[in-house]
Amino acid sequence: MRPRRILPTAVMAGVLWLVGCSDGPLEPSQQDLQAPQLSEQRPVEVIPGQYIVVFKDDVKEPVQLALQMAASQGLTLRHTYQHAIKGFSAVVPEGRVQALEQHPMVQYVEQNTYMYIDTHERLRMNAAATESRSRAATLVMGLLSAPLNMVAPFRAPANLTATAVSSSQIDVTWTESNSDEAGHEVHRANDPGGPFALVADLGPNATFYADSSLSASTQYCYKVRAYKFNKKGRIRYTDFSNTDCATTPGPPQPPAAPDQPGGDRGFLEPDRPDLGRQLEQRGQLQDRAL
Repeated sequence: MRPRRILPTAVMAGVLWLVGCSDGPLEPSQQDLQAPQLSEQRPVEVIPGQYIVVFKDDVKEPVQLALQMAASQGLTLRHTYQHAIKGFSAVVPEGRVQALEQHPMVQYVEQNTYMYIDTHERLRMNAAATESRSRAATLVMGLLSAPLNMVAPFRAPANLTATAVSSSQIDVTWTESNSDEAGHEVHRANDPGGPFALVADLGPNATFYADSSLSASTQYCYKVRAYKFNKKGRIRYTDFSNTDCATTPGPPQPPAAPDQPGGDRGFLEPDRPDLGRQLEQRGQLQDRAL
């Protein structure tokens, strides 16, 4: 029995598109190429929990839109498509399919399936086939033999913690979740609900930021996100990390002033206002005796 390879429906659509895009004549001949045949021995198998989401033709950045939808809907992204079709395949939690179908940029959603292709059928090219048709056949064979490339996930920083270390400084730490980011943005607000503003743009692999020159007895809240650039130079952000707040303590109190020593009247009794007059009279009597 001939071995068969299993391909998801979306990959098979790309194979058929490549063959259909040939610039050569489309009329088959005895020596023309013979495409791989679909097996009729087994029915189409539905892949439980997996769906293919196809975008509308006017979507300009299908990969970025796929990442955003996966993050907002809690999907497990498996593949993204941006040539034969625009869209992605993903593991979709129960109850989320309707929300995907109602998205304004989605054309349709269908459940992913397995199709069976006889890989022992070889492509036989006619000597008169055009060069572009030969390239299309080479790409078809590459799809059948090479592993599919998956978009690496770009995760948000995690475990952010803010700690007040003085009345004017808060230290912010977090855990890095990627190894290919270009930098990190630190955003700050006085309330966990915002509004937040960018206060620092740090380099790659950063996990610490000391925010100084703050006001005493004031709450400050922080969150961080990473970013990198794609091959076209466009920036791509992760989601924000968790938000954490800390309150700076009040300013330190100045030390108490030391007690001042008494002057010449330190020996006078406070309840004897006539004592000074009596001492003065005693001095006059002594002068007369002399």
